[in-house]
Amino acid sequence: MVSFRIRLFAGDENLQQPVVVEIQRRSGPPSCFMRVCRKILDGAEGAEIVAEDVPARKKMPPWIKKTPVSGLKCIQEAAAKREPEAEANSGIYKSLDLLRSKDKDVNMLGLENLCLLTNPLKTRPDIALICCKAVIYGENSVEIREEIGVMLQKDAFLPEEFEADAMKELFEKCRHLALVLLSNVLELTSKDGCLAESVKSEKWFAEFLIPSLLDEVKSFESSSNNAYEAACGLTCLAACSDIARRLMEENSAVEDLMSAYSFAVRNHELLANELERSLKALRRCV
Repeated sequence: MVSFRIRLFAGDENLQQPVVVEIQRRSGPPSCFMRVCRKILDGAEGAEIVAEDVPARKKMPPWIKKTPVSGLKCIQEAAAKREPEAEANSGIYKSLDLLRSKDKDVNMLGLENLCLLTNPLKTRPDIALICCKAVIYGENSVEIREEIGVMLQKDAFLPEEFEADAMKELFEKCRHLALVLLSNVLELTSKDGCLAESVKSEKWFAEFLIPSLLDEVKSFESSSNNAYEAACGLTCLAACSDIARRLMEENSAVEDLMSAYSFAVRNHELLANELERSLKALRRCV
C-alpha cells in the first residue's frame, strides 16, 4: 500500500501555460509509487489508462523467471535439505514474536512477515500453504486470530494512543496488512479444501470473520483497497462452503456487496470485478 500527495500548479492562461502536476510519495514501496505515478502522469497528458484486473502483489515481477526459484539447478541441493514444516514453523514463530511486542511498528513487521509467508509468489507454495493452515487451525491459530482481531477494531474502540496522526497512519497500515493476510489465507485454504471443513467446526468464522469482512466491504468509499481485500476473502468463503454462503446471507451480504458494486463500477474497476465474483459465488446476478 502506497500513499502520496498530488499538487496542481496552474499556469498563466494568457500565456497558455500548462498545469504542472507534482506527486510526492508519503509512504509505501518506491516501486509501487513509481508504477502509480507513471499512470497518473500519463493520464494527465491525455493518455488512455487501462485499469489493472489483478493487484500488483498477486503478479509475478517481470524480472523473475516463471520457473520457481527452487527449480533452479544452482540451489536444488540446498532446497532439498529444507523441511517445509520446519521452515514454516520457524517463520510463524518469528512473526509471533514481533506481534507480541508492545510497539506497533514492530507489530506491523510481524504482519508483513506473515503476509509474505502466506503468499505463494513470495514463499515456496508448499510452505505458504502450511502457514495458511496454521492460521486456520494450527496450534498458534488462536493467538494469530486475536492479533488480527485487534487490527480490525473499529476506530471507536481504539485506545487514546492512536489519536495522534502518526499512530492512526500506522494503525491503518496494520489494518490493511491484516486484511491482506486473511485474503492470502482464505485463497490458499479454499483451494486445498480445508477451509470448508474449518467453517463447519469453528465458530470464529460466523462470530468474527464474516461480519468483519462485510464491515470492511462497507468502507468502500473511504478505503477501496481494504474493501477489495475483504471482498477477495468473501469470494473464497462463498465459493467453497455452503455454510459460509448461508452465514453471509444472514448478515445481509448481498445488499452490502451490491451497494459497494454500484460505487465501484464507476470508481474502482478492480474492486468492481472482485465484487462481481463474490455475488456470483452467492448465486446472485449483478
